[in-house]
Amino acid sequence: MLTAVALLASCNSDDLFSADNIMVPEGGVVAEVCGYDATDATRAQFSSTLSDFTWVNGDQIGLHHLGTAAEQCSAFTILEGGKNKASFVNDYFSLKANTLYYAIFPYNRDSKVKSYPLDYVGQKQLTNGGTEHIGQRNYMAAEFTTDDNRSASFTFSNISAILRITFVAPKDATYKRVLVASDGTSIVREATYDMTTHEITPTRQSSVIALLLDNIEIKKGDTFTANLLMAPQNLSEAKLTITVEYTDGGTYEFTSAGYGMVAGKIYTIDGDMTGGIVPHFGCPDDNHPHAIDLGMPDGTLWSCCNLGAPYPIDLGLNLSWGQTYLVERSLTYWSDYEFMQEDKNDYRFINKYQIDDKQYDAIWYSADSTFIGDGKHHLEPEDDAATVNLGKGWSIPSIKQVDDLKNYAYWTIIPNYSNCGDRKFVVFKKKVSGKYSLSDPHIVFPLTSRAMGYSGGTDGTLFWTSDMIDPIHKPGKYMTSSAYASDGDYYSRTNRIQVRPVYTQQK
Repeated sequence: MLTAVALLASCNSDDLFSADNIMVPEGGVVAEVCGYDATDATRAQFSSTLSDFTWVNGDQIGLHHLGTAAEQCSAFTILEGGKNKASFVNDYFSLKANTLYYAIFPYNRDSKVKSYPLDYVGQKQLTNGGTEHIGQRNYMAAEFTTDDNRSASFTFSNISAILRITFVAPKDATYKRVLVASDGTSIVREATYDMTTHEITPTRQSSVIALLLDNIEIKKGDTFTANLLMAPQNLSEAKLTITVEYTDGGTYEFTSAGYGMVAGKIYTIDGDMTGGIVPHFGCPDDNHPHAIDLGMPDGTLWSCCNLGAPYPIDLGLNLSWGQTYLVERSLTYWSDYEFMQEDKNDYRFINKYQIDDKQYDAIWYSADSTFIGDGKHHLEPEDDAATVNLGKGWSIPSIKQVDDLKNYAYWTIIPNYSNCGDRKFVVFKKKVSGKYSLSDPHIVFPLTSRAMGYSGGTDGTLFWTSDMIDPIHKPGKYMTSSAYASDGDYYSRTNRIQVRPVYTQQK
């Protein structure tokens, strides 16, 4: 029996603040902030929660009331502030008892209940990863009904979303500005918010929005993080281009798929995980395949791509076990398998790589059930597709080499590897500590649902090993992606599966 290998693949949103029982002075109001939470965990792998908001002296919230004659609005100024919670008071305006109010932050004297202005232009980030600029215009809204004592306690909800951009700096530089450009869907720059329906109506849109930076100095190898407050909008069909401008006139650019952005959420674009700073899929050039050092204990180097694949993200050719010519057949029967007696169509007539499997009616047993086969468990060089097509030193990996890759490398799944639009298995050379990025040595495995010619299997990566195990006519073993390279099902040598070569230094 032969071995093939398959490899597989998932943040919940928790309430960040719970209301406390707060004693409220008569005629006063206590406001609480609901923080942003990280979302879309498969993409936003390195997001953290932006949960703290500090009320400061001078902050004002607007309270709107739809009176019988005309809409009324008044500003309530902070009375007692702090992180996330604050008391507000107004010396000139008393709340009515048992009355519905609409609260908005920050206060805008020109706002109306059905048309509060939102402006996302002109944001300026002061420090690496800073959020002070978000606090300055952290649009929040709530509605509440006062009690008999004309008091209220309520929680604001965020009107906006946050786009977080992060990457490992490719060089020492002073950062001046970040531009986010959309090639399909316009980005909302200004809008109005209806407090009664919670609908946002864009009033100004364009293909680009900017975040100014306060000449932030970043060293090569440091992680840079930018936070951009944005209107909730559906950018899931857009391709986003991120351009970072340096003060010396240079730029750094990468691309990413967009998001369906929902208010109150953080969406992260990690430049290291979109292929932005690593051309050629982590290889030195586009002359594939390359032998990649992933730190295997025996010195085995792994090919950057499957046999027959022009690039690492492609599947390459699906070959039967022992097939060496690079032509993919639509179907392989026992009758046209490489190692069969002529005019036979049954596994019992395999004439090479015969093991003592107790199949006594097969040709590798004599009439008295004595094993007379060749006993070969491992592909010879002339039957190894990697050796024949790539040359000396290259081969299909053995079971041990696959086990070493499973045990000594770091496995993960990247949903939009190198901006190709699909999930890919990525295997990194293990680090002692620190975050992995695509500037680190790695290989990528395209995901597929099954071996060709086999109706079962789960989403994962399949590739042959050069060894046989168990009865020869049964399917070969592979590794499941659900557990990142754990042992899994079996595939027959007549199925067509990808080949991922390895390179071993010749002695």
